[in-house]
Amino acid sequence: MRTFRQRGEVLYLSSCARRGAPPAVITSLYTPFVLGQAFVKAYVADVDGVPAAAGLAILTERHVGLANIGTLPEYRRRGLGRAVTEAALRDGRAAGARTAYLHSSDEAVPLFEQVGFRAEESWTSFTA
Repeated sequence: MRTFRQRGEVLYLSSCARRGAPPAVITSLYTPFVLGQAFVKAYVADVDGVPAAAGLAILTERHVGLANIGTLPEYRRRGLGRAVTEAALRDGRAAGARTAYLHSSDEAVPLFEQVGFRAEESWTSFTA
């Protein structure tokens, strides 16, 4: 597991993010300025030197928010998403967070429940 702050690697987040977040959207959100903030930490899990999973943690006061936790399809079911999630939670806890939150795809709910999350509310998602 490693963290990153370089803009080029931000594309890994879009590759791994849930269901087709366009790279242009991800790179416009995760700019060098954003990734350079002390309260933002991005993670990449490599398999044999290949980026296979990624995620983002944002620390605010005593909370850590997780975003775009995802694994490339060919690397799923190997514990990589869990490893990214656990690293973000561990680092958040060490930095003072006492609660964590995220939004999940239906597909990833079991993973997040296994690491201790529970559903608080359900949202409807629209695309156009």
